[in-house]
Amino acid sequence: MTTEAEGEGAVGRSVDVVVVGGGIAGSSLAGAVARAGLEVLVLERQTSYRDKVRGEYLHPWGVAEAQRLGIDATLVAAGGSWVTEAVGYDELIPPSHAPVIRIEHIRRDVPGAMDVGHPQTCTALAEMAVAAGVTFLRGVGDVSVSAGVAPCVRYGLDDVEHEVRCRLIVGADGRASSVRRQLGLTLHGTEPRTWGAGMLASGLASLPVQRAALGTHDDVLYLIFPCEGGVARLYLWYALDRLSGSSVRTGSRSFSIRSGWIACLTARRSPPPNPPVRVPSTR
Repeated sequence: MTTEAEGEGAVGRSVDVVVVGGGIAGSSLAGAVARAGLEVLVLERQTSYRDKVRGEYLHPWGVAEAQRLGIDATLVAAGGSWVTEAVGYDELIPPSHAPVIRIEHIRRDVPGAMDVGHPQTCTALAEMAVAAGVTFLRGVGDVSVSAGVAPCVRYGLDDVEHEVRCRLIVGADGRASSVRRQLGLTLHGTEPRTWGAGMLASGLASLPVQRAALGTHDDVLYLIFPCEGGVARLYLWYALDRLSGSSVRTGSRSFSIRSGWIACLTARRSPPPNPPVRVPSTR
């Protein structure tokens, strides 16, 4: 079991799998592969995980997959909270009549959806991978990969260049993957039509963590996920054809002042109770 402090042990060696990127996907995969009996090396650029607007909410189907991988308890221990209902707000519906979707009823085999912070998730999964025997190096830079019958990865660590050979290279280094670019792999995707922004609000201990919210205000779609510790994540989505820097700032300020749900957040109280809307269970 090796951590970043023991990185010299990876110099000039061969392993079964090299995973470039030690975030949620990279750490989860590395741990699963190590538990299957293979030797795994993870190369992570960050020395500590920063808070990012990503990877904070698992739908019930994702929770079922986390259970299958055996990481659900780890995510709960990292501060994950269960989301059992979602309230749908709309400008044409009074807040007191906003429908409630019972997320806990979507799948019978999971308690609901899950909220968990990005840095907490990454840290917990990285520690789990190390416990499974993964060599996990942090502060790695200048990663270059060579494909072929004898794949090779070169990287810099502590101003020293290292090289490791392997049977498989996994690029888990995000949407702008350096591994993908170096190997000439094409990223297929549609042109973006919306722009999203996220912020973390604190001092909201009175908000029920089991209740998420979504709705519209003018031209903005918003999502709100209260989390443990009196914090909540707010996401705002705008159409790109209506977007400018000033409109985002002005729209965000206007939205935060006038929206009924945001008013509840700033007032540190919960939204009014809502009549439940049952959703049939699916498997």
